[in-house]
Amino acid sequence: MIIKLLFWEKCYNDLKFIIQKECAMRIIQTKGIVNDGIVTATIPTDFSNGEVDLVIVAENEPDELELMRKLAREKGYDSKEKILDLIKQVKKEMLTDKGLI
Repeated sequence: MIIKLLFWEKCYNDLKFIIQKECAMRIIQTKGIVNDGIVTATIPTDFSNGEVDLVIVAENEPDELELMRKLAREKGYDSKEKILDLIKQVKKEMLTDKGLI
């Protein structure tokens, strides 16, 4: 129980630091064009020069979650019960690896 509390306290402190120090950001939404893996987009001219983080949302493209769902179905994890069993197995392995059980 103490380990869990320490873990959550560290997560809270890390998140608090990120929010206070690192999250000053400007978010814009625009359309872009992808051509041979290169993205081009027009953004406002008052935007600062420099590196930016990109989040790309492509309509009509399978996302990573859909690809994982398809793979899970192919591996036999096609019911809620089987998926929950897999989650329990992964949690147990993670706790075992960390020496918590």
